[in-house]
Amino acid sequence: IYAPPKFSLRTVCLIFLSVLGCLASMYVTGIISVFFNALGFEFASGGEPEIKNIADIIAFFVGTAIMPPLAEEFAMRNVLMQSLRKYGNLFAILASAFCFGIFHGTPNQIPFALLCGLFIGHAVTATESIWTGVIIHFIVNGISCMYYIVAYFTDEDTGDHVYYITVAVLAVLGAICGIIYSLKYKDDFKRIMAAKGP
Repeated sequence: IYAPPKFSLRTVCLIFLSVLGCLASMYVTGIISVFFNALGFEFASGGEPEIKNIADIIAFFVGTAIMPPLAEEFAMRNVLMQSLRKYGNLFAILASAFCFGIFHGTPNQIPFALLCGLFIGHAVTATESIWTGVIIHFIVNGISCMYYIVAYFTDEDTGDHVYYITVAVLAVLGAICGIIYSLKYKDDFKRIMAAKGP
């Protein structure tokens, strides 16, 4: 589980398909937020980061795109999920995704993290490498950093454009990888979910 994932078309498909799943989870969470806000429940997102200089940018990037993917993946998809795989891969993925959601704590992050945990958990289990999860987590968190970094060096409109173009490119790549994965590795998902342990 600590070895790098085998570089193959299957691994690439799993990574970009999982990124697409995480991006979709962002929009699903947005819909859930609107629904709960309409019912009078506060489902507000977290505050905006304060970026005043280069040191703030570096701290923000390290604190968002480097440390969480490493710490959270090793805790959730290594320590927790691997220890539960003796009860079946499906149970391990579901349980670790649930804990991943609860771990994030705030109402607007719980559904997003839970759904992301399902995609990341499957990719880690399929590739038998924790680093697959770290890569996916890094890409997803890195996207959220992109706007602030680009906006700091240029302006908010440019930050928006770069962010949306990046999301669109990753979504298209994810969709293509999803089609390839479902055609070329159609029995993969069922086999992984039915297995117990590595």
